[in-house]
Amino acid sequence: MGMKEHQLFPTRVYSERLDRLTEARTALVSDVMNLVDPVGSSPPLNHTREDLEHRTEPHWRIFFAELDRIVDGIAASLHPTWVERSLHSWGLVFRSTEDWPSNFQSIHAHAQATFSSVCYLPVPNELAATGVGGTLLRNPLANIHHRYYDVDYVRFNPVLLDVVVFPGFLEHLPERPLTDLRFSAPRVVIATDYCYY
Repeated sequence: MGMKEHQLFPTRVYSERLDRLTEARTALVSDVMNLVDPVGSSPPLNHTREDLEHRTEPHWRIFFAELDRIVDGIAASLHPTWVERSLHSWGLVFRSTEDWPSNFQSIHAHAQATFSSVCYLPVPNELAATGVGGTLLRNPLANIHHRYYDVDYVRFNPVLLDVVVFPGFLEHLPERPLTDLRFSAPRVVIATDYCYY
């Protein structure tokens, strides 16, 4: 389907469906599930205990080749032209809404990153059917724009194998469902920060 460019707020956000990951998805999910450890927060966040960008298995090489293609393509328009790149990638697992901090607690930005991305692997039916459980991006001018009834947040629904790429300075959060749910399958995402120098 190709990359979509979304002109949101005063910045651009990009999304694409990663159909080439269809065969690798099961192995990616299995690795993330085997690598999660609760991280000291309340509630504990199920976060991979190692950086995923160092994985050498073929399915990870496919994943990062696809993600590099997308993000490097976006970064090609940066000025001055970048000469060096680093990345940091981790997985997150949500088995129920109990694993989810409140929306107020979980809003954050990755200010050190040029671009951040979220890739949805399995999406529980309970989330796919309602569209919640995706990623909310906060308008960086929300404090000004809300006076004019402009949008404070934009939602990217959790769609299997979709990746969303956005500037690291954008505040964002995983959207918590309003009702308590135990999912029929876990919500697994791979988050990756790209830094261009």
